[in-house]
Amino acid sequence: MSILTIIVVGFLVFLNIFSFLLVKCQKNDREKKILAGIAEGNTEIEFENKPEKPKPEEQQKAKDTLESMENKSKEEKDDSVFDDTENAMPKDKKQQKEDKLKVMERFSSRPVSDLKLFLCAILGGALGIYIALFVFKYRLRDITMMVFIPTILVLNIYIYMQVFTVWLLLLPFGQSGFIR
Repeated sequence: MSILTIIVVGFLVFLNIFSFLLVKCQKNDREKKILAGIAEGNTEIEFENKPEKPKPEEQQKAKDTLESMENKSKEEKDDSVFDDTENAMPKDKKQQKEDKLKVMERFSSRPVSDLKLFLCAILGGALGIYIALFVFKYRLRDITMMVFIPTILVLNIYIYMQVFTVWLLLLPFGQSGFIR
């Protein structure tokens, strides 16, 4: 096996693993959106609406909050100087971590779109997506996933079999000296 063959096989394996995980992330995103909608009393939930991008002021405020939280946890408090703690109780590490997760979730969460899934499928991750659909019992009634993903999988298998058979046929002749 040549090094190029090993690289291509490794790419396909990792792409399928990545595609599998993308389906899991999309399922989690949709479940969070459903639960948030139920908690708010919303009965009609649209998955295609993208969350609005935070304003630059909000982004800067979040960055400042994260930096201050990280600096507080890294700094060692001087024993001679005490802050006014009459109104503010110190937060333990669990509360600090929860606050950091809330800020990170608010400003870094982007749902996984179907376009990303189809792009991964076209590149060679259709098998990972198809397996994940059944493992997670997710979108089994969605015609786009249950028809197009297997079709792309068959095309992937055909294309990669054509590529690998050409490599397998030409590789021995190229190494033995028949083709120069």
